[in-house]
Amino acid sequence: MFDFILNLVGLYFRWILYTVVALLVIYLFLHRLMRYFGTRNIIDEYVSMVIEWIRDAFRD
Repeated sequence: MFDFILNLVGLYFRWILYTVVALLVIYLFLHRLMRYFGTRNIIDEYVSMVIEWIRDAFRD
């Protein structure tokens, strides 16, 4: 039973890790693409907007 619970916890953390890694890869790809086209500020502004939205969501 304890092994089953540890497997569920490991699965949970693995999905969190995969989500973080996938978002990081997407961000780095878009950042490099925007640098290539010379519009890097668009991605930086979008990321700051999303961070501000998350802060506002958890502020209340």
